[in-house]
Amino acid sequence: MAGMLQRGLRTAGAWANVPLYHAQFPKRRNADRPLRRVGIFKADGLGDFILAVGAIHEIVRRHGAENCILITSPIAREFARFEFPDVELAVVKPFSGRLWKTRGILRELSATPLFQQGVEDLISLRHHRYLHQDLLLASIPCRRSFGLQNPPNAFDREWARSRLVFDRQRNWPNSARPGWCLDLECHQALLEILPDAVSNPEAAVPKLAVNPGLPREPWAGVAPYGSHGLKDLPLPMLAELGRHLAARHQLSFRLLSAPSQLERLTADAATLRGLGVPEVEVMLTPTMADLVQAVHRTRLLVSTDTGTAHLGGAADAPMIAFIGGAHHGIFAPWVRSDRQRWLDHRLPCYGCNWQCIHPRALCITDIPTVEVLQAADKVLATQA
Repeated sequence: MAGMLQRGLRTAGAWANVPLYHAQFPKRRNADRPLRRVGIFKADGLGDFILAVGAIHEIVRRHGAENCILITSPIAREFARFEFPDVELAVVKPFSGRLWKTRGILRELSATPLFQQGVEDLISLRHHRYLHQDLLLASIPCRRSFGLQNPPNAFDREWARSRLVFDRQRNWPNSARPGWCLDLECHQALLEILPDAVSNPEAAVPKLAVNPGLPREPWAGVAPYGSHGLKDLPLPMLAELGRHLAARHQLSFRLLSAPSQLERLTADAATLRGLGVPEVEVMLTPTMADLVQAVHRTRLLVSTDTGTAHLGGAADAPMIAFIGGAHHGIFAPWVRSDRQRWLDHRLPCYGCNWQCIHPRALCITDIPTVEVLQAADKVLATQA
């Protein structure tokens, strides 16, 4: 009963945003004195941003870094600066569930050069936009805009009322080719409608610009926490994997930790040692450069579906990643090569948008351990 009430309140709140959205929707402004030739909009989460690095590199290559401005989010800013050091950044808040707050955000942004002068071409790499993001895009002056239409009712009904129309746009693709996900197909479809499009069927594949060239070391890097608590990997499963990797492959465990996760991961490391994993350490990765180096150094990356997993794919790292059913097929799974394997547990409730009906996320926690161990063995065999 409580769950039904919560869903009802959430739906009512979503619909309450619709009149606010229409009341705030700005008139189109032409960029008379463009700040840059191209504005690339990817204000998003870190993992979603990493999924777009192939498309962003392609756009920057076509137009030149000096002619581009990359519109990103606070959480992806460090990675954007690391991966695109020569491109100007504009940072905006990408999400707001209360559109009355968006009014204040837009008021602050209106004083910035981007929102005053705009760009010649505005390219949106956010293909499943919330109303807040529609308003951000509509408030940037431009001469031409490019993007994909929102998928009808993909996650929230409010999206069906979107007023944002691009000068050149396409519909969402219906399916993804093997080894891709729908978001990558969307990036590829967008690249194909841009001016001076070059036929490159794999331009959207995420690839990191910098490879440190570091040797693989005898440890498995583990990123057990997701952006949503339901994505977190269960410690008993990790313990079995840790014991297996130590016994069969002589690999220790290193829990990759952002500073904010250090206390929790230190406790988890003690728990894993108590469960028989012989060698467990916490490896602090305070900067994006540290995390990228760790991904290039590890013999095996173990990650839940989060930014680290997408980073592992973009780096073509040996990896096993765990994916739930909430958005299965939209943002993952995808691979660069046979060095990456995604693990899931198919259930009838797939597509839940993390509105889980179970006491825990069975699509992750009930993945058979034997499948996890076999996947690790197969990925490690690719390095033999």
